[in-house]
Amino acid sequence: MLIALWSAKGGSGTSVFTAACAVVLARGARDDDRHARGVRLADLAGDQPAIFGMGADPTLGLADWLGAGPEAPTDALDRLLVEVADLSVVVLRGCYLALRRAVRDPALSSTSGAVLLEEPGRSLSANDIADVFDLPVLARVPVKSVIARAVDAGVLASRLPEPLARSANDLLRRLDPRARRNGAAA
Repeated sequence: MLIALWSAKGGSGTSVFTAACAVVLARGARDDDRHARGVRLADLAGDQPAIFGMGADPTLGLADWLGAGPEAPTDALDRLLVEVADLSVVVLRGCYLALRRAVRDPALSSTSGAVLLEEPGRSLSANDIADVFDLPVLARVPVKSVIARAVDAGVLASRLPEPLARSANDLLRRLDPRARRNGAAA
């Protein structure tokens, strides 16, 4: 199953949440024949090496491949992945600017739901997001310092914080039945 997690605005937590989903799926792949082919994580923003604590960035990546020719716009893979994904999910903070950008993004038309990063002091709730997008909020991620510390220390994969793991599990559990209904293998 191909899941596209995207955001219309940087700083929404998409890279960290995507990394958490990959870790949860990879852990499940060890124990579950349905995921026996493994997990692949395509990072279009270039943040995953740092999130996973790699000492240096890989020398080549997907953006380099796309940028190799003048005919290949660098945002082409973004659009392609969202269009061909079995499921597409927008990740955003309860922020008016993020909401405003996502509403205007063409990828929203093929999106199945949203993930909301919940920060204290933000006025937009999961209900607001669901109402504006006319999509369900499939998972909520509490913004906690334990998550930031795991990312900053480069230990997210080995010490996935419980609040983040629970949110990733919530999303993946909710997506699995949708994938079966659409004929995709979970």
